[in-house]
Amino acid sequence: MNIGMVLHTFYPPDIRVDKEMRMLSEAGHRLFLLCRGRERVGDEHREDGITVRYLRFPKNFAFRALNSARFYLTFRSLFWERECARFVRDFQLNALHVHDLPLVGSTYAVAKRFGLPVVADLHENYPEALQVWYGSSLRKATLNSKERWLRYEKDICLRVSRVLVVVEESKEYLIKRGIPASKILVIPNVTSPEFAQMPLDQRILGRYRDHFIISYIGGFGPHRGIDIAIRAMRPLKALVPSARLLLVGSGQEGYVKELYQLVEKMGVQDTVEFTGWRPFAEVPSYIQASDVCLVPHNPSEQTDASAPHKLFQYWMLGKPVIVSSCRSLQRIVSLAQGGLVFEAGNPQSLAQTIARLHENPSLRHVLGENGQQMVLSGEYSWQQTAARLNALYRELERERIS
Repeated sequence: MNIGMVLHTFYPPDIRVDKEMRMLSEAGHRLFLLCRGRERVGDEHREDGITVRYLRFPKNFAFRALNSARFYLTFRSLFWERECARFVRDFQLNALHVHDLPLVGSTYAVAKRFGLPVVADLHENYPEALQVWYGSSLRKATLNSKERWLRYEKDICLRVSRVLVVVEESKEYLIKRGIPASKILVIPNVTSPEFAQMPLDQRILGRYRDHFIISYIGGFGPHRGIDIAIRAMRPLKALVPSARLLLVGSGQEGYVKELYQLVEKMGVQDTVEFTGWRPFAEVPSYIQASDVCLVPHNPSEQTDASAPHKLFQYWMLGKPVIVSSCRSLQRIVSLAQGGLVFEAGNPQSLAQTIARLHENPSLRHVLGENGQQMVLSGEYSWQQTAARLNALYRELERERIS
């Protein structure tokens, strides 16, 4: 099949998009991606056989205002519908695979015109995430009203051919909302075994060799629980003097500033390091330099149904993890027996959990090995996930032919 993926954000990076394109491409499908580009505009025919079409949003103020008004009134975008229709025609697409809730309506409208199936790939609980992410109270009460987005989510999920989610908890949520279970497929954010073969930077490994490194690697945001990790360092200093919290990543400038201020307020400047954004090629080195890796999400409806890429990246390198007691994280870690769970939102609980792993190197080793086996050959392996995704497209192909 000629499969067209639609992404409303800038690309690169989007790890989930990359992984799914690779899974489908390796199965013999032809992959095309429509996305926004930062500097690049136009088509790029990559060496891996995937074609990427980069778009630049028009600068015309009147068009932008009209497009925005139409989207917030109807959840459909003039710009994206026009470009998506051109995308379908130019590459003779057989299916559309749209990432995240905002563009599902626009993509479905185009697919209906051309008689194509649509796969809606929901990276998260978007209506709930809008309430967690930054934004004014007025915006959350109007344009980002949870009730409006919930109505749109249910309506469009009933219309599309299939819905992909990242965890079982998201599937349960949609079923309760009235979406047929047969339409929903769980495709977790798994990691390719090749991740463990990426070259390591010895300078990074050497820099942290004399400390007990607790790392968080990924995006920074209020729901991520980075604030709890910082607060945990004050009680942890007394328990583990060699402990260092390594924060690798970036986020909105205002929130990052708040985290720096929190470090000063807690008096833990000597135990917390911000690296800023680092190239993906360095991520394995930072993980390898760590003794324990964190997914400390704060509790919410959104984080109760999430499982980020970092969790499986940590395990791919055999690292024990500590996760908060958000439903999905707790279930997955318990299933894999690949880490420990602390009480979400409780810095003291996190400090005590870290101290427990510091005191027990053999437990760290066992947990890391268990997690690694889960991502190499278990339920959260690349092979099993790719098989499920490709089976879905075989079904769509049969339905299209019949």
